Formats: sequence, C-alpha cells, structure tokens
Amino acid sequence: MSLKNRPILITVIVLAIAVVIACISHFSGGLPERIVGGVTEPAENLFSKLVSPVTRFFGNMQSGEILKENEELRHKVDELLAQNRSTQEYIEENERLRELLRLKEEMVNQEVVAAEVIALDWDNFSETVTINRGGRDGVEVEDAVVSTLGIVGRVSEVGDDWAIVTTLLSPRHSLGVKVTRTGDLAVAEGDVVLAKDGKLRLDYISGAAELIEGDIIETSGVGGVYPPKLVVGKVSEIKKDNSGAVSYAVVEPTADISRLYEVLVITDWSRESVDPDYVIGTPEEPIETVDEITDDEIENAEG
Repeated sequence: MSLKNRPILITVIVLAIAVVIACISHFSGGLPERIVGGVTEPAENLFSKLVSPVTRFFGNMQSGEILKENEELRHKVDELLAQNRSTQEYIEENERLRELLRLKEEMVNQEVVAAEVIALDWDNFSETVTINRGGRDGVEVEDAVVSTLGIVGRVSEVGDDWAIVTTLLSPRHSLGVKVTRTGDLAVAEGDVVLAKDGKLRLDYISGAAELIEGDIIETSGVGGVYPPKLVVGKVSEIKKDNSGAVSYAVVEPTADISRLYEVLVITDWSRESVDPDYVIGTPEEPIETVDEITDDEIENAEG
C-alpha cells in the first residue's frame, strides 16, 4: 500500500470503530452487547477475584481503625467526665468550707474546732458519726457538734485524734429546745421509729395548742451542752390524742445527718448568753422558770 493511501485507510478504520460503538450503545441488551460481554466477562471475573481480597483487607483495616478510634474517644469521654466530677466535687467542697468558715466567724461567743466526718454508724439504736478530731484538739465528751445547716449531736466518746458523736436521731439523745415563733419550750429527742425517716420527736411542749406545721425549732441553751438559738429543725407533723390535744410533734432536722462532711465542735461557749426566762430542769424533774424560783429555794440550794 502506498503512503498516499494510508490516511484514507486510517480514516476508514476510525469510522468503523465509531459505528461499532454506536451500535453497541443503540442495541442495549442486543447481540453486540452480549458479544462484547462474553468477551469481557472472564476478564471481569478474574479482576474481581484479584481485587476482592485486597478490598476486604483494606475494609477490615479501616473498620479496625474506626473501632480503635471509637475506643480512644470513649476513654477520652470517661476522662473528661471524671475530671468534671472532680471539678464539681471541688466546687461543692469549697462552698461547704466557705459556709463553715462563715458559721465559725458568727459564733463569736463560742470556741470551736473544725473537723471532718470520717465514718457513719447507722442502725436503729446507735446513730453516730466519727470525726477526725479528739482530745489533742481540745474535744471532750458532751461537746456540741453542729454543721452549717444546724445541730448534729453531741460528743459521746473521745480518743486522741478522733471522737464519736451521738446524733440527734439516736434514741439516747435529747435536748432542750424552743419554738422560734412563739417561744414555747419543749424537748426534742430521738425516736427509734422516726429515726428511720431521719426525724425527731418533740415532747413536753409548753404551748402545744399554738404549735403549727412549719414552726422552726431552735436550741434553748438549757442543759449546758448546746448554746441557745442554734437551729434544730422544723415541725413537719403534729400528733393529737383522742381529745384533740397535742400529744407530740414530729421534727425534721435541718442538718442532713446522712450527708455530713465537715462539722464544728463547740468546745466552750458563754453561758451568759442564755435567756434567764428559759426553762431550767429536766423532763424527769418539775419544770420551772428562773422567775418562779423563790428566795427560800435559792437559800436552800446555796445551803
């Protein structure tokens, strides 16, 4: 073939290829496509067999990397949550300590020792807490113990660097109180049944007819253990007998005895702060006020 006819041949070949491609596109599913498919199918199958393991390998590798990343993310989330809890606990502790310091500064007529609660002993007969201060810090038996929310109890046993506090809820505990609103006097004491609900019993109420739910109960200073005007709790229920007279009342302490962290031990306080009109004596003895004691009784007591 001469060189001058070669361009014509190339043109014919290109046109033929274009016609074949056009036919294949036009007759979809027809014979030309089947012929082409028959020729290419073995190659496609071979390619699939060669490529599939590689695809699975990289797919598994990618899944493993995702699982690893998820595990790392979970660890980071756990760490952040732990840090958040620690931060929140730190904030709450600081707030409690600030409140404790404020209370300490307000107790100008008392000598106090700050302590931490290190143990709880909780059953029906011995509601006690253990603190990390003792005889070396000036703590003695019968010292009053308070929190920022109110009365906790009194020291019942002392070691060198620890002390056991019998709480308000113990049936072995009682204290002289008064109703803030009316000034009526009473005795708050632990009760086996009420202690299960974290509450006290209010007995020997001098003005029981005027007692109402919600009345605030505070210490009277009688007995020499607790300074006066410290909050004990509030009346949550009033029990009456068949005649309609008040039998006793239920008091909910303002201090949550089951959630104590830091407390103050009152190692000394000024007895001069006690109101002279407060009751003297105990529930087992006749209750009378200072104003009702006669000169003869004073002379007999001095003798």
